[in-house]
Amino acid sequence: MRAISSRALLGALFLAAAFAPAGAAWAQVRLAPSPVMEARIAAEQHAEILRRFGGEYRDPELTAYVRAVGQALIRAHGSGGYRFNFTVIDAADVFAFTQGGGYVYVSRGMLALANSEDELAAVLAHELVHVFSRHGAQRDAMRRELGNPDLADADILNAFTRDQELEADALSIPILIAAGYDPFAQGRFLNLVRWHDEVSITSGTSRVRDETDVTHPALIERAELATGMARELFVDMVPPAGPAGGFPGPAYLESGSDAYDPAPAAGGSLMSVLDGIVFGPRPEAGYVTGNAYYDARRRITFELPPGFHFTYAGRLITAEGPSGASMRFDSYTHRRTFNSDLVDYLGRVAGFRIQMESAQRLEINGLPGALARAMPATGSTEPRLYLGVVQVTSRTLFRFSFWLPSTLSDAVAESVWQAPLSFRRLSPQEAQALRPLHLQVVTVEPGMTPESLGATMRMLNHPLEWFRMLNDLAPGEALTPGRQVKVVVP
Repeated sequence: MRAISSRALLGALFLAAAFAPAGAAWAQVRLAPSPVMEARIAAEQHAEILRRFGGEYRDPELTAYVRAVGQALIRAHGSGGYRFNFTVIDAADVFAFTQGGGYVYVSRGMLALANSEDELAAVLAHELVHVFSRHGAQRDAMRRELGNPDLADADILNAFTRDQELEADALSIPILIAAGYDPFAQGRFLNLVRWHDEVSITSGTSRVRDETDVTHPALIERAELATGMARELFVDMVPPAGPAGGFPGPAYLESGSDAYDPAPAAGGSLMSVLDGIVFGPRPEAGYVTGNAYYDARRRITFELPPGFHFTYAGRLITAEGPSGASMRFDSYTHRRTFNSDLVDYLGRVAGFRIQMESAQRLEINGLPGALARAMPATGSTEPRLYLGVVQVTSRTLFRFSFWLPSTLSDAVAESVWQAPLSFRRLSPQEAQALRPLHLQVVTVEPGMTPESLGATMRMLNHPLEWFRMLNDLAPGEALTPGRQVKVVVP
C-alpha cells in the first residue's frame, strides 16, 4: 500500500475495531477454517454457484478487464496469501459477492452500470475487503456458535452481517487510493445502484429493494459512509506517484469536478469492453417490452390492457392500472393430467362464488380457456375480482387475476379481458427469433441530446430515465461532443 499518514491509518484501524464482533461469537470466529480450507471449499462450490446464479458470462475481453482491475487492487494492497478468481455472472440483476478463499463474482447487470474503471474498482475493492477480513468465515463461525438461533441471537447475527457490509465499504477506500483510483467512486456508484433500483421499479423490471433488510444497510447510508470515509482519508494520504487507475490527486479533489479521463490499468477502456454486452434478462428468462411480455423458454406472450403497466416481471408477474387496479399473472403445474372444468377451477382459485352469468368457456388462440368474475359480498366495497385461465398442456395452466376497485367504470373493468384474450403460444421460430437487448457505446456528436438518444431506446419503458441513469447524467446535464455514452439496442 502506498504511503498513508498516521492519522489516516489510525482512523481506518479505529473503524475496523468499531465494527468488530465481540463476546463469545468472536471467540468462535477465531476457530473458522483456514484460508487454504476456505479456498478449497469455494473451489468445490464454484460450479454450483454458477448454476444457481445464471452461469458464467462468456466474454473473454470483459472478463480479462475485470481481472486486470482486480489484480491492480491486489498489487496495491497485497494478496493476503489468497489466489483470487474473478468471474462475471450472466445475470441481469445488479449484484456482486465473494466466496471465502478469494472467489469473487460480479454480475453483468452490475458491470453495465459502471461509467468508469474507478467505479468497477470500487465494486471489486468492496468484495476484496470481504475476503481479506474473512467475513464469510466469521459469519459461518457465528452461526455454528448460535446453533439454532432464537430471535435475539438472529438479531446479533444480522447486526454482525450489517456491520460487515459497512466495514467493506469503508475499508475499500484506502485500497482504492493505494491503487490510484478515485476514492469517491464507491459512494458515487452506490448512489447509482440506488437510482437503478428506482428506474427498474418504475419500469416494472424489478421489485422494490428491501431497505428494511436487517443484514444490509440502506444504499443511501452506505453511500454517505463511503463518501465521508473518502473525504476523511484522502486528504491525509500521500497521492500515488504513478497510479494504476490514474486518479489525478489533490487538484481534482479541490476542483470539485468529476469529469476526468483516467489512464486505465486494464488496457483499453471500460466503455470498449461494455460495448455489446447483454443488457437485462435474456428472452428465455421472460422480459417486458412496452406493454407486452415475452418468454422464449415457455414460448408464451401476452399484452396488458391500456392504462396498465408492469410493476414486476420475474417468476411472478404483476402490474398496476387505473385507480389502484392491479394484476397478477402466474402459472400452475398439476401433478397429474388436469381434467377439471376450467370455470370450476376459477371458482376454487377465487375462494368465493363465481358470477356464473359472467363465466365463459372459450378457446383463446387455439388453447382451452375460461373467463369469469367473482361475486363480491352484497353492498361490499371490496375490489372486484376478474379471473382468466389458459391451459397450455395437459398439466400446465397460466392464470390472470385482476383486482379492480369498485370506483372503476364498467368499461375500463371489462377492458382487462384483453390480457388473457391476447395470450398465445409463440412458435418455435418466434421464440428463437427473440434476441436479448445489448448495450451500445455511442460517441456523442454535435446536436445529440439525452432526449434524442433516449428516444432510440423504444424497447424500454421510461427510456429517457434509463438513458440518464445508465450514463449517470444529472438533471439538466447536457452531453459534450466526444463523450462516450451507453444506449440500449435490440
